[in-house]
Amino acid sequence: MYLEFGIILAFFTTLVALFIFFVIEKSSSKKQFQKLTTLKEENLLLKSKVEEYHEGYVAHEHDTETGFVKGQIDKVEAMKEELLRQKQRVEEAKSLVRDSGMVQYNFFSNVSHEIRTPLNSILTFAELLEQEISDNKQKKYVTNILESGNKLLTLMDDVIELAQLETKEFQTKTKAVDTKELFEVVFRENRPLAKKKSLEFSLEIDEELPDSLILDDVKVQAILRNLIDNAIRYTKSGSVKLKVLVDALDKQKNSVDLQIIVQDTGRGIEAENINSIFKIFEKHQTSETIQLQGSGLELSINKKIAKLLNGDITVTSKFGEGSTFVFEMKDVEIVLLSADEEVNDEEIDFSLLAANEASVMVIDEDLESRETIKQSFESAQIECYTFETPKEALELLKEKDMDLIFIDIDVLSVDENAVSKVLARMSKASVISLTTTSIKNISFSSDGAEIRGHLKKPLSKAALFQISLKEFNNEHARNIEKNTSSAEDDIFISFDQEKLTDFISTSLPKIRPMFEKAYSTKDLNSITLFAKALLKLALWKKITPFVSFSNRLLEEIQLFNIEAINSMLKEYESRT
Repeated sequence: MYLEFGIILAFFTTLVALFIFFVIEKSSSKKQFQKLTTLKEENLLLKSKVEEYHEGYVAHEHDTETGFVKGQIDKVEAMKEELLRQKQRVEEAKSLVRDSGMVQYNFFSNVSHEIRTPLNSILTFAELLEQEISDNKQKKYVTNILESGNKLLTLMDDVIELAQLETKEFQTKTKAVDTKELFEVVFRENRPLAKKKSLEFSLEIDEELPDSLILDDVKVQAILRNLIDNAIRYTKSGSVKLKVLVDALDKQKNSVDLQIIVQDTGRGIEAENINSIFKIFEKHQTSETIQLQGSGLELSINKKIAKLLNGDITVTSKFGEGSTFVFEMKDVEIVLLSADEEVNDEEIDFSLLAANEASVMVIDEDLESRETIKQSFESAQIECYTFETPKEALELLKEKDMDLIFIDIDVLSVDENAVSKVLARMSKASVISLTTTSIKNISFSSDGAEIRGHLKKPLSKAALFQISLKEFNNEHARNIEKNTSSAEDDIFISFDQEKLTDFISTSLPKIRPMFEKAYSTKDLNSITLFAKALLKLALWKKITPFVSFSNRLLEEIQLFNIEAINSMLKEYESRT
């Protein structure tokens, strides 16, 4: 038994020695980086001196004292030669830093491969010993071996990941991600640990969060797992909250800024440790002898990865009261639904958009897109004018107002947004772009048309219906409501009571069976059918309160906000 413990101890000692080597190598890399920084500063100083001497030469180029001019020229030439030598030294220093990083990365990759197999064997046999040993003291020894071995595995992964980050070999892999599922997965994974400690663990997702984003979901979840695990582990009582907030939504760029917050009521962090919380290999002993979890690498790695994701991680904390970590991501691209996605467009009923005297314009060379939009709006009895080029479309805008304008993104943004600027002057209609590519890198003029959304080609009727419902019906509702109070709580009171009473008594009974089915079953499909029927009826009769109510209900359905949906159904029951 003691022989096995001795072998395991020797093996762990070897790993510790390798880790110390990494620290030394890390220190060496840091010195090389500092040398590179110094060389760059010297390079800038040399450039400044060259420019200074050159200015002196220009100022005296007509000087009769040719000796002075010649001296200035010689100095400039000498400084230029020194500048070239300095540039060469900078490049050599850069190469040295890169080579050092690659040596470090390759070394640990190889070591990891060679060590992981025997370490896994040790852990496997330690697990078997733990099951067979009955002596409590020996069992405790084996348990410590298992815990230490697992920490070493984690440490190796952290070191390799850090080496990748330092050598720029670390790459992000983005894809279309279901945002709600992404955060709910992390929440579900950590819920058992929170429950075990009797902590209140909650997830709050902003209603404006897009359904799908272009993200590296693996790295985002890895960061959140570490932040949440730390929060739960070092919170003895109280709560841990995960909040996903939309900080800014840019419809024109089709992007969103996110704030993902992990907030706890744990022990907190001392003020003197806040500034060094993300520094590598720094761990802080507290009065309660509780340390930050892990090797001291996780938070540093998380911050570096966050920056690669065009974001950052910051922390605020009050010792004894808790901590708040904020993981920010900027300019995250929103996924646009297209006909290539698995969507049943046959069930989309555009007649629910019914609004008298509404007009839509389409400007696109793509015949398929023009026909898709035109045919979709025919069933809604909405006038739809289609054009291949903007010239004829702009002529029509001089004579006729539009409620919605769909336009190809290339036409909209060509020639420094010339068409967009003209549209902004000629029409107040909502503008929806049609695109086959990403919107993220397209530049839009500040004095151009206000773009309210984007549709990806080939067009999905579901996406077309959704954006039209939101933009067209909301605009129509605003037109109906322009002479009434905008306050949601007062709209039923401020509306013509006689007209409202008549609508409730004569029109709403027609859809009462649909409501009763929705109310009793709580089935989302039944609730959706009821909400659409109510919207169509309210728009036809121009009953503003119920137009607003049904639009809000449809939005809550899209967000799967069950609590809000149930509350609204009860509200409808009480009002009717």
